[in-house]
Amino acid sequence: IDDFGAGYSNFSRIANLSPDFIKIDGTLIEALEKNAIDRVVVKHIVEFCKELGIEPIAEFVSKETILKEVKKSGNRPRSRVLRVPAS
Repeated sequence: IDDFGAGYSNFSRIANLSPDFIKIDGTLIEALEKNAIDRVVVKHIVEFCKELGIEPIAEFVSKETILKEVKKSGNRPRSRVLRVPAS
């Protein structure tokens, strides 16, 4: 499931689809370094996934500080290469 935590990607879809992995929405990941509420949300999405045997994947890991928060949450970044998208 792509962009989990945004739009129509929600917990009921997980129950119906039983995915192998979930890519957590990038807006939640980008906010990890500055927003305590988003850190809690991501932490619990990761715990939920792990309990169901689903691999959580973080997208939009663009800075070392965000990578550090992703690792603390138990999540894994989509890529080890940190790049800021071209504007």
